[in-house]
Amino acid sequence: MTTSDATPNGAHGTIRVGLFTDSFVPSPNGVANSVYLAQRELNRLGHDAYVIAPTHPEAPRDEDRVLRYPSAAYPFFDEYRISLPFGRKPLPRFDVIHTHTPVTLGVWGNALAHRRRVPHVSTYHTHIEGYTHYVPGAAMLDRRIGVARRFVHAFYDRADLVLAPSNAIASMLDAYKLRPPSRVVPTGIDIELLTGAPDPDRSPWPANTRRVLTVSRLGKEKDLPTLLQAIARLAAHIDVHLVVIGSGPDEAVLRDHAAALGIGQRVTFLGRIPYAEIGGYFRHAEVFALPSATETQSLVLLEAAALGVPTVAIRALGAAEQVEDGNTGYLTESGDVTGFTAHIAELLTDPTLRQRMSEASRVLARRRSAAAAAEQLLEAYRSVLAVPHHA
Repeated sequence: MTTSDATPNGAHGTIRVGLFTDSFVPSPNGVANSVYLAQRELNRLGHDAYVIAPTHPEAPRDEDRVLRYPSAAYPFFDEYRISLPFGRKPLPRFDVIHTHTPVTLGVWGNALAHRRRVPHVSTYHTHIEGYTHYVPGAAMLDRRIGVARRFVHAFYDRADLVLAPSNAIASMLDAYKLRPPSRVVPTGIDIELLTGAPDPDRSPWPANTRRVLTVSRLGKEKDLPTLLQAIARLAAHIDVHLVVIGSGPDEAVLRDHAAALGIGQRVTFLGRIPYAEIGGYFRHAEVFALPSATETQSLVLLEAAALGVPTVAIRALGAAEQVEDGNTGYLTESGDVTGFTAHIAELLTDPTLRQRMSEASRVLARRRSAAAAAEQLLEAYRSVLAVPHHA
């Protein structure tokens, strides 16, 4: 089938959807993985899902129903690329346009939905107010005139339905008083890929140490100094070692901070690990720790759960919904280094507790598969397709 000849067929049961995103695999972040899994599962269910995304130097040449537009790296945020829809690539006639980012390709999808008079669904993946420091001058403008909220309204008010990946984000959207209704549609995880990942060739944890893992972008909003402080406190009475998977602008600062705390030899920075391999590292961790208070969905907490790793995280936004406090892990308040440390210590030193939480974590993860999430996404699409003025 050629895209130029495609015609809409949502009225016949099959839905043709355009997933517009400024971040897509192989970029290593939650938005990219969310869109990838949504496309894969929607197509598995017999629908017709296309991804409209930026070019990427590491992307495979032949991708099924992925249309990429020329792009350049965004200089202030290394996981996004700036792309403009130049050129003459024909697009299908979509039944639904689903935007995942409020940047250039998301803005194009928004405009295209209005021009073609098809429903526009948009997912609020990122807590925008927590990321203003990546746009020069935006943090100051946000403090003075609330530019982040203005931006949220400018983009999301033009949608027909806004999807929230967690109940906490849905409450935030209600507080924004957006024009369109919102609906909670959690993002699923690829349990089969995670559990089938090979073991690493060599363990990054020294022999006979207690094994703590975090997977995170190394940026200010992730609050990794809290985790480093916790490791420094634990090191006084536990032979603990932290492995950090991820990259970002603060890597050098975090290395220096670990050295200043006297734990430089107790922290291993691995950089980025391919998603197909990351499950092997989860498998060998004893505790997963995530100190960020800006997570809209914290898929990485569910990924840890899929491998049976108990978690310690912050009681904020989406993270609070991915951990059953006291059952699959522990939640602490943002900035509570003492509580964060104590919970990691408890899990490391009590194997019976750790095993109980490991089993409960696997049960939790099975309820959040990518296939289950796709079914909820289809319900959202059908709800906007049922509105008469889009016929």
